[in-house]
Amino acid sequence: MARIDGKYEVVEERSQSGGQTIYSVRADALPGAEVGELLRLSWFEVAAPDERNAFHRYRTALKALAPAGLADVVARPGAYYAVWREVPGTPLAAFQMQPVKNEAALSALRDLAARLAVQGFALMDADIVMDGDTPQIAFLTPATRTPQEAESLSAAALTPINQGKVRRQRPPRSVWTWIPGLACLVGAAYFGAQAAQIYLNPPVADVPAVLGQPAQAAADRLATLGYRVQYAEGDERGAALGAVIAQEPGGGSTLHLGRLITLTVNNPPTLTVPRLEEQTLDQAKAALGENFLKLGSVSSVDGALSGTPKGRVVAQLPAPGAVIRRGQSVRLLISTGVSVQQTWLPDLRGLPFDDARDLVRRAGLTVTTVKPESSDSAQNTVLRQSPAAFTKVDSGSPVTLVVAQTRYQAPVVSPPPLPVPPLPLPPALPTPDQTPGSGGVDSGSPAAQPEFAPTTPGDTSPATPVPSTPTPSTPTGSPPATSTPVVPATPVPETPTTPPPTSPTPATPESPTSTTPAAPPPTAVRTVPMTYTFPGNLPDGTTEIVVRDEDGERVILPATDSAQLRGAVARRDDVSVRGNYTFTVRVNGQDYATFGP
Repeated sequence: MARIDGKYEVVEERSQSGGQTIYSVRADALPGAEVGELLRLSWFEVAAPDERNAFHRYRTALKALAPAGLADVVARPGAYYAVWREVPGTPLAAFQMQPVKNEAALSALRDLAARLAVQGFALMDADIVMDGDTPQIAFLTPATRTPQEAESLSAAALTPINQGKVRRQRPPRSVWTWIPGLACLVGAAYFGAQAAQIYLNPPVADVPAVLGQPAQAAADRLATLGYRVQYAEGDERGAALGAVIAQEPGGGSTLHLGRLITLTVNNPPTLTVPRLEEQTLDQAKAALGENFLKLGSVSSVDGALSGTPKGRVVAQLPAPGAVIRRGQSVRLLISTGVSVQQTWLPDLRGLPFDDARDLVRRAGLTVTTVKPESSDSAQNTVLRQSPAAFTKVDSGSPVTLVVAQTRYQAPVVSPPPLPVPPLPLPPALPTPDQTPGSGGVDSGSPAAQPEFAPTTPGDTSPATPVPSTPTPSTPTGSPPATSTPVVPATPVPETPTTPPPTSPTPATPESPTSTTPAAPPPTAVRTVPMTYTFPGNLPDGTTEIVVRDEDGERVILPATDSAQLRGAVARRDDVSVRGNYTFTVRVNGQDYATFGP
């Protein structure tokens, strides 16, 4: 026959689950068991550290629970097992079927379930045998549960067991159980007699006088001596609010302890606080006396904020119109006069506007005017300030800042040169070669050329062309002309002393009297885009944009409120222009900025 650990003879293998095998064995010699007694041995396969730790927790739980059926437990390398013996009694299933259960048995079963839950076991993990009213653990199966899970499972298992009738357990009665009751009865009779004696014939003491004392303090003093106290309301001028103005019985009289003493407390009717502001201190005292009020603390404050003259009331507490009791005090704040505090500004030039404004505010001043000015300095930096740096001024005075605004330079556009008209020429004159009677100039001869008078060196007068005087031939049969008419040349505009061209090329006119030069061809119309971003500091008023070109000036953005245009972008892609052009931004009719292509 196979043996386990050299001590247990294996009879049969009963079951195997996971790493646990249960055998029926017989022991050679075992404390608490007879030789040859049939036992149940649970053999555990332990190879990994986790399995070894789990068995050690199982063995610790067995030692804490001390099951009645546990005969032996071994934990050493190569041998991890527990030996169980049979426990006589009623199985838990048979106990559950009983129609009437003892209260002591149910209570013991609940206690055992709580002990199992602490170790991480539930009732269904153990074989429970009822030995009378005592539950015993005959076998415990290893389990891995938290105490909360085990407690929840045990509560579910106890629910059907608790059903049915329960036989209440009555403690046995003896003579000694009557002794505490008798002692209580004797003590009650004694103390009752003493209380009756004290109530019917209490001791007598002198009543202290508590007039003028606060009601609470007076009541505490009387209660300490053994008297009962009740309050009544009264009204007495000159007495403090809440003070005792009468007591019954009076001070110095004798009275049995425990008797009632009535205290009358000063509680005058309410009244309205008068207005004391702007009055002198003497006037305020008189007004308070007329209303049966007292003057409280008097404090001095600067009257600059309220503009109150020196010696006058700035404020009062409680405020005018408040409801208080007669005899209460009113606190006053008296003005020390209006004193203006002075301050000064540092040099703000070169600072950004936001930083300069913060310094102005810290100095107790206010920026009231901001003037933009075109400058080469950075945008929105301070150029000048008023008042000047380190000049003492009154707090709250206005400050004017002049901030830089980036200059705008219109793009330089070089206009193309204008066409020069041809030099004007005099009308054609008859030549000597013309035959008399022809009545005109030969169409085949060139036009007469103007002659220029010689210029003397050093002469600064402009050269004046001198027309030649041709001598016409006398026609046959006609009398000679008595005088020859001279046709004056068309005057030439004055020019600096520059030698005239020696060989000007005249234009041949269509008629002898045509001297007007030909007009240059017109410039074509084209479409250009326009984009402009209005600055955030655009001056107030109305703003418009116009375009100027060869056709003149016209509005492309009508007059609009400047507040609506600050930071906005004006854009058009269909502006028709002719020749050179520029765009001009006008604010309130004045040119503000100019831009172009």
